[in-house]
Amino acid sequence: MTVGPLRPAADRPDPAGRPGTAADRADAGVAGPAAAAGPEPPDPEAERVLASRIVDTLLREDYGGLSARIRRRDGGAVLDLPAGRGTPARGVPGRALPLEPDGFLADLRLLQAPEGQPVSALTLDDVDAAVAAVSDPRDRDGVAAFATECRQALAAIRLRARHQPGTLRKIAGEWQAAPDARSGPRGLLRYEALAALLPHPAYPTSEARPGFSDEDALRYAPEHYPRFALCWVAVPRSRLAVAGRLAPPPGWPTMAEVGLPPALAATHELLPVHPLTARDQLGRALAEAGLSDPASARHRGARDREALDRRSPVAPSAVFDPRSSGAERAVVAPVTSLQVIPTLSTRTVALAGQPGTHVKLPLPTSTLGLLNRRSIGPGTLADGALVRAILATAGDGDPLLRGLLLADESSYAHAGHPYLGYLLRRLPGGLDRHRIVPVAALLAPSPEAGQGRGAGSGRPLVTEELVIEELARWAWRGDLAGLFTAYLRVLFGLQVRLFARYGIALESHQQNAALVLAQPAAPARPAAAGTGIAGAAGLGAGIRHEGDAGADGTDADRVRLLVKDLDGALIHLPRLTQALGAAAPDDAAFADPRLLTRSDDALADVFSTITVHLCAGALAFGLARRGVAPLGDLLALIRRELTAAIDRHAAWPAAAVLRTRVLEADRLTGKSMVTAGTLVAKSRTGASDINKFYGTHGPNYLKDVPMRSCR
Repeated sequence: MTVGPLRPAADRPDPAGRPGTAADRADAGVAGPAAAAGPEPPDPEAERVLASRIVDTLLREDYGGLSARIRRRDGGAVLDLPAGRGTPARGVPGRALPLEPDGFLADLRLLQAPEGQPVSALTLDDVDAAVAAVSDPRDRDGVAAFATECRQALAAIRLRARHQPGTLRKIAGEWQAAPDARSGPRGLLRYEALAALLPHPAYPTSEARPGFSDEDALRYAPEHYPRFALCWVAVPRSRLAVAGRLAPPPGWPTMAEVGLPPALAATHELLPVHPLTARDQLGRALAEAGLSDPASARHRGARDREALDRRSPVAPSAVFDPRSSGAERAVVAPVTSLQVIPTLSTRTVALAGQPGTHVKLPLPTSTLGLLNRRSIGPGTLADGALVRAILATAGDGDPLLRGLLLADESSYAHAGHPYLGYLLRRLPGGLDRHRIVPVAALLAPSPEAGQGRGAGSGRPLVTEELVIEELARWAWRGDLAGLFTAYLRVLFGLQVRLFARYGIALESHQQNAALVLAQPAAPARPAAAGTGIAGAAGLGAGIRHEGDAGADGTDADRVRLLVKDLDGALIHLPRLTQALGAAAPDDAAFADPRLLTRSDDALADVFSTITVHLCAGALAFGLARRGVAPLGDLLALIRRELTAAIDRHAAWPAAAVLRTRVLEADRLTGKSMVTAGTLVAKSRTGASDINKFYGTHGPNYLKDVPMRSCR
């Protein structure tokens, strides 16, 4: 099986279907995310694309039995989208929307034009009418919330489109100014911003952040690559639960630096607070935690909202007087301090002066569904630290886990309230010369400096090269096949090992997993002409296998996987105990019992939806959609590497579960994210965890692809 050469980035159709060259599109940009974009009429195409994504998702999740409205017509399939309560048979008019095969998470989707744009002209009003027509009356609140969520997403998409050229120019300028600007933790922040420009592979309204205004997004959202200062509250030390190494990192403010009496340090500790939490939730949280009186909290909340609207995060007159509030009262600081940059998760921020240190903060919003709130339960902090310790213990004695890098998430503090706490995350050291790239960023556009229209101005221009192609040039001599296969090998090698031997399925999706690349010692050479996903030498040419030296002679540590946010893992505790013995915790050590299971099928659900769908399948379908390589060859690489990883673990019975559930199954498990996240209450779905609600399934895109030998 061979593939022709990759198409040069400049020759590919623009993914958004926009006319003109990349340079033409770049010239339409603004100076940066802080620069106000000029007033523009709303782009109807953005609403059309979003509405189509939503209908595709509702069809995939079969919300309200929508799939029963598919019928055959003229040799194809159409969806009778209802236009109001009832069915066409009862006289309610609808629209017949043409469908086509999907193949990724669903069997069918709305028909798309060759450039990827939807053919059917849909609006969010059409979506509202369809949802209202098929919904259960008991979903009334969820339906109303989803209509709002859809419009929040559209507003965010339009805001992002207006400011994206400026964001790309800013990042390209920083890359141009410093040769090492793409490397290490500081480079990671730029890749996180690029990842935030893309939609989620499975959730259609991922751009929505309830409670965010446009101004909030420009100040605090990662897609705009902003920088801001944190708010602070001094909490009585006696009321704080503290774990790990909370020695203040460089730049952590003192009491005096946030406008509080230095003497307060004898009894209180400073707790960082996101500015939006300070504005919208801090007063209520302090009152509920018994750290303030409710009347003062109400007064402070109103004043703080006014202050933030004036770009002054905390109203000075709202600060408690420590002389009157007592030793058990919190004191809100009047001055902000510590510049930070948001990561892809929005609520986690990196210290601008020390980007390898991250602070995860509760945020009064929801993402990927109204019920998916971004507060931080105290128990999740302890569970995340525990899972990290389990992985570290496993990795210390297992050479097959040497490619796994763990963020240190053992340090945190909380005051017993979901909006009063933080996690201090430290990235592994020694990565300053490496590229650290979230999996979510691999399909993002890669800003580059260059000369084009207006040559001589020195301005960076935007190309349509993808981040994964840029990384292949930097680390793999331009061989995208080599890089993609090496990534799959480490991904499946680690995740199958954790599953089969230790009974662990990580929720390390595209946001929580990052590719860590080292550059080869020898200078990079361009890939040979004709080298694509297979190249002239055939599939997998130049790709090393476990324990083999690569084509360039470098060691096996050139590609590793960094994981973080481990509190969503699922663990088969009996198998973990068998593997670790006395070093394994008992079930009482977990604050959230939902992290534990005795079912390999439950583990396989996480493996399928996270590792297979989001970290492998989404990349293959995305690369094919962008014209980088044929889909069949990409899927063959995935199947080959997953098969090899499972074969290496044939001695562990659990590996057979993955073979049956993933490689041999007719259908693959999927999530009903919109159904469980917004439309239907948990009391009706029965979902104990809305992030693990497996209400749907789709075609197994790995089952029938041709595969070369793994040997």
